[in-house]
Amino acid sequence: MEFKLYRVKQPKKLNILKAVNVYSLMNNQQGIGDYIRGCFCMLQIFRKKNIPFDMDISTHAIQRWFKPTIRYPYQQLEQINYYECNRPNRLKYIESKLEKASGLFTFFSNEFPIDPITMEEKIFIRNKLLPTDEMKDYVQQTKKNWGICGPYNIIHLRCGDASLVEGVPPNYDLFIREIEKFGKDTPYVILSDSLHMKERLRELYPHFILSMDKPVHTCNCTNEEQIKDTIRDFFLLTTAREVYAFSIYGHGSGFSEWACKLYDVPYHAKHIQ
Repeated sequence: MEFKLYRVKQPKKLNILKAVNVYSLMNNQQGIGDYIRGCFCMLQIFRKKNIPFDMDISTHAIQRWFKPTIRYPYQQLEQINYYECNRPNRLKYIESKLEKASGLFTFFSNEFPIDPITMEEKIFIRNKLLPTDEMKDYVQQTKKNWGICGPYNIIHLRCGDASLVEGVPPNYDLFIREIEKFGKDTPYVILSDSLHMKERLRELYPHFILSMDKPVHTCNCTNEEQIKDTIRDFFLLTTAREVYAFSIYGHGSGFSEWACKLYDVPYHAKHIQ
């Protein structure tokens, strides 16, 4: 019997000294939930390689409502996103990006985690996204104004970017059929990306708690004051007892899903169509 020797291909040594996932508006990037998802992925990858990893939100409008992060210098951001990585050899694809980098590697990633998320990873990212004292006070004042003095559940309705960005009324019946399944005895908090939807629900379900603030998307909002209520909603999600999400998108809602995953909030999602 003849035996053949095969040389195992060793991974190339990376020349990256530090890796930073940057959340900014310069490349028409995505929502904060997508960013958190990418941070989990890249944190896992770089920890395996013993390369320091950090997060930078200092050039995005949301930075006003989070405690400061280090501002890293960059001229452009490498894109490592799941649209390109969604393939069987996605890790090889990511590796090819990393092999070309050196020194301080600044990038944006919304890629999905490669391993089950650990509590250590959650705590790391939580500590990078701490609310300012002003935001903490705003969240507490909101709960007081809404009469929330104990555990609460949230229903999150993702009506779509046409409704959020262009103001197109959503298909009310799709969502109302789902909401009717919830009992009227429990005062759910309703969060939605559609002001039209919230106005309709206020008429039909006056016992529900509804924020009538105008929703914005963190992917394209540059106004710190306009984005304030969205960040408040993010932190309301993180302290809910349970969250029920309904979305017209098959991928659901990254905003509510990753807020809940980050803080271990039970999350129930359904694609409606």
